[in-house]
Amino acid sequence: MKNDLISIIVPIYNVEKYLIRCIESIINQTYKTIEIILVDDGSTDNSSKICDEYKNKDKRIKVIHKKNGGLSSARNVGLDIAKGKYIGFVDSDDYISPNMYEMMYNNLIKTSGDIIICNFSYFKKEPPSFTTEFNLKEYTNIEAILELIKLKKRKIEDYAWNKLYKKELFKNIRYPERFLYEDIGTTYKLFNKSKKIVTIDCRLYAYYDNGNSITYNNNTQKIFDRIEMIENRYNDLIKNYKEYKDLIETNRIITLLAAVMWSSHFKNKKIFYSEKLKNTFKIIENVDKKLIESDLVPKKYKIEYRLFCFNKEIFRIFNIIYYHFKKIYKKTKKH
Repeated sequence: MKNDLISIIVPIYNVEKYLIRCIESIINQTYKTIEIILVDDGSTDNSSKICDEYKNKDKRIKVIHKKNGGLSSARNVGLDIAKGKYIGFVDSDDYISPNMYEMMYNNLIKTSGDIIICNFSYFKKEPPSFTTEFNLKEYTNIEAILELIKLKKRKIEDYAWNKLYKKELFKNIRYPERFLYEDIGTTYKLFNKSKKIVTIDCRLYAYYDNGNSITYNNNTQKIFDRIEMIENRYNDLIKNYKEYKDLIETNRIITLLAAVMWSSHFKNKKIFYSEKLKNTFKIIENVDKKLIESDLVPKKYKIEYRLFCFNKEIFRIFNIIYYHFKKIYKKTKKH
């Protein structure tokens, strides 16, 4: 079996509480031919110091200290200096199974794939369990893209961090800087350049749901970034894969609707009725209604769509109430 170099890029910003756990899980990989690129994105806590300490402990570690530029900027800086034939990403508050990269690399070589994707577990307090038994599935690039934009029983997600990529795929592709939801605007492009994408359904990645990540961070720009990434992907896909127009159109409308649903959760209703969202409202309202009523769309979104078209204010209030009680239910279930 070959032993090609894998570059593992870790973007880091103010995560001193979790960083040691993350780095330890990478340096203790059973696959040893790795370089670990720790990109300190302008941290103001002890994260910078922890990075330098580990650099002195392990020669495979490279540390970059840079001005804060966001997750995409940190990933791109890592990509620019990576020497490996393969690229992996690990978020700095997460950690990985000891054999994650060994399993992914061996199966990628075995199948002659360009990208391999593993499963993952969310966790808050209790450590998740990793699994080693798996089913392997191979996709062509268009099959993987279609799986990525499915709205029901989707088996592939945009996330950068549960994948191992051939580095050559990143030629002329970088993550869009100063945007959140950068994976939406990038993963499909990497799929498009691939000939074969492979999935193994074992859980090898532990995603820490701390409630303070960019996904939950109470900042309105995330809504507009998400919409822009959705629209960029839509424009590319509809141009290149016209034969799958119905699925691409349906994905666009439902993901935009989901972003609007999310905007309704903010206490300030001016966000929901902002000028920036007006154009999105028009796009959603002008869709062919037959697409919404098709089998491609989950029942939940059919109901949300009808409510949205019926009355925006009722739609907004309904979502505030729904998600409020959903949170209460989750807390009650835990206790």
